Amino acid sequence: MHDLINIKTFYHIVLCLSLAAAGAGKAGAESPKNDAKNASLEQHAGIYKRDSKGVLSFALFDPGDGENRMLLTDFETGVIRVLTPVDKNVFTAGPGLLTASPVESHLTFHRNKSDETTSVVYHRESVPDQSGTKVSSTHEEITFRNGSVTLSGTLISPTGSAPHSAVVFLHGSGPLSRWSFGPFPDFFLTRGLAMLVYDKRGTGTSKGDLAS
Repeated sequence: MHDLINIKTFYHIVLCLSLAAAGAGKAGAESPKNDAKNASLEQHAGIYKRDSKGVLSFALFDPGDGENRMLLTDFETGVIRVLTPVDKNVFTAGPGLLTASPVESHLTFHRNKSDETTSVVYHRESVPDQSGTKVSSTHEEITFRNGSVTLSGTLISPTGSAPHSAVVFLHGSGPLSRWSFGPFPDFFLTRGLAMLVYDKRGTGTSKGDLAS
């Protein structure tokens, strides 16, 4: 899991996420409906080590319009797709990043007796099915102060003995949240690093006004 990602693949992922962000509208505070959607998607989000080779990332992704999607990134091939939910455990993907049809692949998540997601099966036409096992990690909800404003975020850490070297993810311009980094927190997590991702002022659950 610590092999370096192909630099061409890395820049392909950056370009895809940039195009997705360019097509998004203005973000707003998360609604109760989006909170419920997040809880459902978060059950599946994470890193999955394939039985064959490589790592799959399933990340909540907000390109800047305040609406979270499930984003699949294959760190081995550079394939990156926004997934469409079919039911609780099944998603589909089309031929492009934001193109949902025609459907080219199905992803089915499997759970244990405690209703925790443990694995995924990735099915594509004319390609043997691929299976991946979820890699455990720690997610801690935190708050911290920026002057008089309280900001909210998530500290993501590998399992195992601490301490871990850590990365703080900083946003670009616009009303972006902790979910705006796509697969990059997962990428650094596979390298044994901890990450802090957070909501900018006035976005997500952070307080304050983005314009101030």
